[in-house]
Formats: sequence, C-alpha cells, structure tokens
Amino acid sequence: MPGFILHQGAVLTCPHGGKVTVVPVSPPRVQVTGLPVQAAADQLTVAGCTATICATVQWQNLSARVMVNGQPIALQAPPGPGKGDGSCLPPLVPPLVLAIQPRVIAT
Repeated sequence: MPGFILHQGAVLTCPHGGKVTVVPVSPPRVQVTGLPVQAAADQLTVAGCTATICATVQWQNLSARVMVNGQPIALQAPPGPGKGDGSCLPPLVPPLVLAIQPRVIAT
C-alpha cells in the first residue's frame, strides 16, 4: 500500500500523550526533507505515557520496494496525520500521527 515515508521529523504520540521517538539501530543513510527516514529495524520508544502502559511502537505498514541498509522503510497511509499504521506495545492500540512530511510517497 503506498504511503508517506516516515522520517525522524514526524510527530508521533501514544493515545495517552506519550512522545514517540525514533532510535536508529544503524547510522542513517537516506534522508527525506533533510531528516533520516525510519527503517523497519529502528526502535520506536514511548516516553511520558500518562497511562504508563505504552513502552514501544511496532510499525506495520512497511515498504515492499524501498530499502535502507537492507531494511524496508516505514510508511503512513494517506491522508497522513491521524491514526498511525502501527501498534503501541503492550496495549496494541494505534499511535497518533500528528505531523508527517507530505512530499515523498513510496510503495
């Protein structure tokens, strides 16, 4: 499914207001709008969850064609901001995408 490429400038939160941060597992090599893209192997951590139940996010919408360091990149289905294409763990609820780059789409 085509989607907007997630990058480290995307603003993501858990449903309880916790901030989601991308922790790259390898040095970022590809950028979109000047910021590194998020690859499948990168870790998404949650800080400040008011319910104290969200610890990490697992992204589920991954590119079938675009790879970075051998890993597919993360995508957010159009229209972009709104319910994220992933799950906060452990409660299995979708994160919220508040802002995303609107220029580059991949499949």
